[in-house]
Amino acid sequence: MVETDLNHLSVVKESLNGNRAVDEQTFASMAILNERLQRLKERGHSFSDIAFSLDVKKLKKRKKKGAGKVIKMFPARQRKKIRKQRKLKY
Repeated sequence: MVETDLNHLSVVKESLNGNRAVDEQTFASMAILNERLQRLKERGHSFSDIAFSLDVKKLKKRKKKGAGKVIKMFPARQRKKIRKQRKLKY
């Protein structure tokens, strides 16, 4: 279980850093981590102040607007790298 936790964390981390394309796997990993965070919060008050970073929250909002627009939240250098990974022409 620890290995899969690290996998979800690394997928989100790499996507936020621009080392990995933001795709459905990123959003699936974020959903799993969000579910686990909610379960922790239900267990006690000591976990109630734990939240995702501002970057993850922005990424969640972008998901609602459309995955294609997510790339715009990154600086130009990272967008270029992500586009290359996706092999899209802009």
